[in-house]
Amino acid sequence: MLLDMKAITEGVRAMIFKGFYCLDLAEHSADRKKAGSYAETAAILTPLIKGYGSEATLGVIATAMQVLGGVGYTNEYPIEQYLRDSKILTIWEGTTFIHGNDLVGRKMRMNGGASFSDWISGIKDFVDSHAGDSPFVEELRMLRQGYECLEGTKACYDRWYDEMDEKRQFIPLNAVRALMVCAQVQAAECLLEQAFIATERLEKLPEGHFDHSFYEGKIASARHYARQVLPAVFTIYASIKSDDRTCLDCSEEALVVG
Repeated sequence: MLLDMKAITEGVRAMIFKGFYCLDLAEHSADRKKAGSYAETAAILTPLIKGYGSEATLGVIATAMQVLGGVGYTNEYPIEQYLRDSKILTIWEGTTFIHGNDLVGRKMRMNGGASFSDWISGIKDFVDSHAGDSPFVEELRMLRQGYECLEGTKACYDRWYDEMDEKRQFIPLNAVRALMVCAQVQAAECLLEQAFIATERLEKLPEGHFDHSFYEGKIASARHYARQVLPAVFTIYASIKSDDRTCLDCSEEALVVG
């Protein structure tokens, strides 16, 4: 459970750093074409960071409470306050549903979909560039599957927009699911990027150096996220592509709990 907490927290934080990096280059790069590209990436990352980051907070804090058991539920520790307070994060910067709709309704279709396609291609390029001889073969395999789910999610939305009269209800219906697919794949890519850097740094450190634990933690977070957290994307994508209408066709009367 503790590694779950660390991996998810590190994944969200890595996305935030990437978002700020893109904003910085968008604002200060002398190459204005390059700056524009980074601004578009930052725009795509914004709903992912806000939506996934706030939702993940609830799960991480709930796990922290679970680790402590009953005493974690009491005000002997501040965790119960954190859990109550964290719920507002999913609401006041825009609800998760609003961020999901921003993603699929605006960011996914920005510049005719070219910006979103370029962002997806960047993840594929990362996987391809590290294929073959790598210390993270299994993790990269999982990330490639995540990328395929991401690509498939975009294909579903392209189809639903093309069939707007018949399929328009699926667009908002699956918005939060689409956000979670995009965010978790991006988080996994960010963590693996850090893991490759950490591996290089570890090889150069003398034995017993105080930074060993820091870099080992980065590697452990990337491995755990790719193997234990990212696979949730496969199930979410299966739900998206099913075109399931059950909740649309179900009457309100049938929802009453008897």
